[in-house]
Amino acid sequence: MHKGIWLFWLVAAAPVLGACCNFDKDTLAQEAASQPGMLELITGLIERRPPELLLQELETLDAKDPVATLRRTGILAQLGRLDEAWETLEGGAGAPLPDEKRLDHDLLRLKLGLTRMLKAHSPAEAAPLATLLPDLPPDLFGNSIKRLVAWLSDPPPVRANEMLPDMFGLRFAPNKTAITDNSQLADAGLQNARHLLVLLLQFHPAWENPDTYYALSLILGVDGKQSLAHVARLRVHEFLAQGHAFLLDVPADIGDLKPLLYARQMQLGQLVEIRSLDEPQKAECAAEYAHRRAYALAWQAARQEFVDRRLADGRHVREPDFWQGFIPPVLTPRAGAIAPPPQAAPGPEVLPEPPGPPASQPALDMRVVAAAVAAAALVLVLTAVMRRRRGKAAP
Repeated sequence: MHKGIWLFWLVAAAPVLGACCNFDKDTLAQEAASQPGMLELITGLIERRPPELLLQELETLDAKDPVATLRRTGILAQLGRLDEAWETLEGGAGAPLPDEKRLDHDLLRLKLGLTRMLKAHSPAEAAPLATLLPDLPPDLFGNSIKRLVAWLSDPPPVRANEMLPDMFGLRFAPNKTAITDNSQLADAGLQNARHLLVLLLQFHPAWENPDTYYALSLILGVDGKQSLAHVARLRVHEFLAQGHAFLLDVPADIGDLKPLLYARQMQLGQLVEIRSLDEPQKAECAAEYAHRRAYALAWQAARQEFVDRRLADGRHVREPDFWQGFIPPVLTPRAGAIAPPPQAAPGPEVLPEPPGPPASQPALDMRVVAAAVAAAALVLVLTAVMRRRRGKAAP
């Protein structure tokens, strides 16, 4: 009787032990230091030229210069004139493009093509556009483009008992709550998925949407950066609070989408979040996100105000000293923030980077460790109980 009770309670406690021990030990500051520019990207500090300046520059570009045609295409795209941008790029300038600019051309064509798919009114309109995308060397983005195109062309259905479908299918990754570096992204051919999203976010504001930042949160989470992943989910929360919708067909009976952003497991008949951060860590993420988001908005406002003054004075963006005198707000450290560890200054990041070799083996899931510990404890307890009973039964 007692043996059965011990067995029941220890086995029942094993999943709980696993869930409570799977906390990421790295701080947000440490993860941010390992991913230069990621916090700025998440919180919306993306440098974009205001439309007035884009129009000024557009007027100065030589239509017969093939290199200027690339710039002209990018400007038209940023102005929302996507079809005109595509026609400009496809038409060219009549002169051949230098060989060293061919990759720039193909990447621009890819970004423009994917943005046109994103802005299509329906998957049925987006799907034919996929045939216009350029063929790029597979080592640039691996499976990332293929999965993104599939998501844009035929998005999976949304179900209340599953995570939301994401751009790269990472909701099916073996361990979405990893707490250390691992090879999951490389194993799936998605090691450069993050770089693809960075390029798209920098290219066009249409990519600043809940779907993109949800996908980014999964990339970071699968890669073992749980604090950064949580900050990305907070950006999604903000989008939802502002009334932005996912580019998915969400059933009317699903009211709150926030639970569907997290990996969950069944406990006592209910789906509950698999926690990878404790409450103090989440509070740190929320405070830092609010601090940096406010700074990003203040930076953008100060920049627009400066541009408005310059244009009112009759200045032109091509003037060498146009930006002279612009003093952006300074990001002051947040009171109580955890400082990152000292490290060497990172070098410039190259996008996209070639894939690195996969890790020799994936990181060990702490839930498995905890379950093993619980099982070992169970064996020890049962052994002790049995020995005690044998002792009492001995004459």
